[in-house]
Amino acid sequence: MEDKDILEELKERIKEGPVIFTPDNDFLDRLNPTNDDLELSKDSIIDAAASHDQIINKLNDDENLDQSI
Repeated sequence: MEDKDILEELKERIKEGPVIFTPDNDFLDRLNPTNDDLELSKDSIIDAAASHDQIINKLNDDENLDQSI
C-alpha cells in the first residue's frame, strides 16, 4: 500500500469516529533509542556544528576581504 492510499484510508477511518492507535514493538523500539543510536545522534550534531562554524568563518572571511578592498 502506498503512502497516498494509507492517508486516504486514515481519512476515511477518522470520519467514522475515534481512532485508537496501538503501537507495535518496532514503534516502541524507535521511541527507546539504544546507546549506538545516541552516539550516532551525538556525532551528527557535532558534525553539523562543525559545518556551521566553517560556514560562519567563511562568511566572516569573505566580509573581511570585501571591507579591505
